[in-house]
Amino acid sequence: MSFPPGDEVCELLATAKHDILVVSPFIKLGAFERLMASIRPGVHVKCYTRWHPDEIAAGVSDLSIWPFLRERKHSLYLCSQLHAKAYATETDCLVGSANLTNAGLGWSSASNLEIMVRTARSSGPVVALEDQLRRLSISASDVIYESFLHIPVNVAPVPDATEWEHKLTSAKEVKWLPRCRYPGSHNLYRTFKGRWESVSKTTFDDAQRDLDFLEVPSSINTEQEFGAFVAARLSLLPIVQDVRSRARQGITDPEGMDLVARYSIAGNGPDGSHTGDEWECLRTWLATFLSNEFRIRTTASGVELVRSVRLK
Repeated sequence: MSFPPGDEVCELLATAKHDILVVSPFIKLGAFERLMASIRPGVHVKCYTRWHPDEIAAGVSDLSIWPFLRERKHSLYLCSQLHAKAYATETDCLVGSANLTNAGLGWSSASNLEIMVRTARSSGPVVALEDQLRRLSISASDVIYESFLHIPVNVAPVPDATEWEHKLTSAKEVKWLPRCRYPGSHNLYRTFKGRWESVSKTTFDDAQRDLDFLEVPSSINTEQEFGAFVAARLSLLPIVQDVRSRARQGITDPEGMDLVARYSIAGNGPDGSHTGDEWECLRTWLATFLSNEFRIRTTASGVELVRSVRLK
């Protein structure tokens, strides 16, 4: 008898004794709950997925998997480049095309045509995948979750499936830093709306370069929606995760530039060289778009970016 992919995944995961690996770019809570019902009590789940504002707004993934997993003391990691799908116990793994959704796992009346192949978790490709996931992923948190909650629902139609799947397969997420030094005072939003006459040429050019990376849906109509989208994109940058952990005591400009250098991110110069304002730009963006979390203060030792102690 040929099982739907989801039944095959459940049958495998039911054999796990200690830990389970779930890798899926798109995850819907209902499908996840059905999967979890097959898992033995006490087995820890490590889940990797990706959150992109376009995808969350269009409803292809559910943010609610974070509180679902957090309450059960499981782990959730976010990887913007993720395209692989895998489900593994300590010893065995199913790899293939099926996302953790009812359509992907064959539990929907309009299910996709998928394939899953069984292999050992210790096989070379699976080991390499896990290594890449550990290197490129960030831990989900309440702060990231809450920033995504403000994204307006259905700001854009779901694009062609091929375009969607390949949208984030490059490593640019790790290497990008904002270039526009003055994103506030409506500058970035005005550039987004093509109002070049309201922005200086340098600011407009730098802002346009940043918007090319951010890929804000053209259907966004208000500056509030725009700000929520940008805030969610910033929240996922690996360097911002590092800033979060360091900024409770304040990050000075020299410390910020040192942080940028450690991430080997190209500078704002024409040839990728550092111009000295990379940290200042990032600091300004965080204080502008994540103002509920970060602020800039002046102390006796200079200007610092500080994170509110009220946030977890």
